Amino acid sequence: WYKLQELYITLLLQKGDYKKAYLILDKCIKHSKFVLLSEINAESWTILEAWIYTLNAFGMLDISNKNVKKFRLGKFINEVPNSSKDKDGKNAIIIIIQLLYWLTQKQYDKIQDRIEAIEKYSSRYLKKEEHFRINCFIKMLTEMGKASFHKTKVIEKTKKWYEKMQTVPINVANQTHDIEIIPFERLWEYALEQLDYEYH
Repeated sequence: WYKLQELYITLLLQKGDYKKAYLILDKCIKHSKFVLLSEINAESWTILEAWIYTLNAFGMLDISNKNVKKFRLGKFINEVPNSSKDKDGKNAIIIIIQLLYWLTQKQYDKIQDRIEAIEKYSSRYLKKEEHFRINCFIKMLTEMGKASFHKTKVIEKTKKWYEKMQTVPINVANQTHDIEIIPFERLWEYALEQLDYEYH
């Protein structure tokens, strides 16, 4: 039942029906049986929950009522089991959530501090065919930092990576469904909306 709900939420997020995805996720997490999930199964829910809070930070979803717990990035990273923090796309997703959340909080210094390490990780571990789109997206996020978050400069410096990413659309990319839960093109639009025309 939980796996079916997880797939349904993933589909809703891919379609952009964020409100419905949140309502189902919230209901599942609050269910009395949730605590019985294995560590590896609970991990997928932790990542889905992180996406929901990131969308909320982007202003794409309003879940700011008093009954909703505050998203804590450090806690999220610590809750994802070490089994997933290996050299694959799952670790890259954690990096992307981290960078996007910092962007919504205007914590540009934290993004800048991680650029070199993320570039090394990307060049070392994301060379496989199934990592093509995620590698392009991470390149775009690091170029954002190099352009000092100036919107015009960011668009200019990331153009080639955006175009490369589009040569392999999500529907033909050789990647698992849980890698690109929200299409990167849409996430990029949200990221650009956070920028202004000043250097940071």
